[in-house]
Amino acid sequence: MRSTSVNLKDAPSSYDQFPGKIQENKVAYFLPTGRVQVKFSPVINPTNWNESYCELTISTVYIPDPEKLFFLEYLPSSWSDDKKVKIDVNEYGLLQAVESQTEDQTGKIVVQLAEIAKAIIFPPTVVCSVTLQKRLDFGA
Repeated sequence: MRSTSVNLKDAPSSYDQFPGKIQENKVAYFLPTGRVQVKFSPVINPTNWNESYCELTISTVYIPDPEKLFFLEYLPSSWSDDKKVKIDVNEYGLLQAVESQTEDQTGKIVVQLAEIAKAIIFPPTVVCSVTLQKRLDFGA
């Protein structure tokens, strides 16, 4: 996998390469930026106004940072057999998960390369049978 950053403040020509390729192996996502959310909720006692109060709730909210756009690109490898590659992005464009199921093919490839080298260095023996005939001359 490779992640490439795109600055949306740059001139469009500097990131024109991405939109046409998104359909291929690229998925767009934003990095999150955190915001503190402060919420005041009045709790009113209608029978005794003196017992009314205000609740304060503080929480963190993560939103997409429009200055942190990235494209995650799947790069297949000849050294592995990728059974599944899954990239999850939520409805806000934030990256949620990247999963893959891969079988390492390095051992098989090394054995195949060794077999090829062996065949080149030690070619199969070719058996040739040659019949030698001696010409016999019995006088003239």
